[in-house]
Amino acid sequence: MIILFIMIILVYLKNNFMFESNGFPYLIALGLPVIVLTVLGSIFLYKTYISKLEQSHRSVYTMLVSFLVVIGIAIAVFIVMLSLFLSKPDSMKSVIIISVVPYYVVFIITSGFFIYISPGLLDKINGIPKY
Repeated sequence: MIILFIMIILVYLKNNFMFESNGFPYLIALGLPVIVLTVLGSIFLYKTYISKLEQSHRSVYTMLVSFLVVIGIAIAVFIVMLSLFLSKPDSMKSVIIISVVPYYVVFIITSGFFIYISPGLLDKINGIPKY
């Protein structure tokens, strides 16, 4: 929560007071805090939920870890590209078009997880407790 608050303050300062400054780009104001939040969120998800499946359900564990790594990398790439675009919108129009690819990778994997994988994990046949 503190990192999110810091990110909001940094983006506000960049937009309102230092919009001409090249020493304080959007990559620092927006990209760095979101990447830190993504890493912290990934570590939390791994330690809270995914690590419990390592011994009992090896294939599900491997699949979820690989999804978590891909989603984390795709979010970081999307935010870095978006930050680069916000720094120089006129000259970086191609970057925003390319940044749609990692965004949709995250969207498809997350949608697939909630639609297909999540209900199967909580099925009584698999023997995974709901906690």
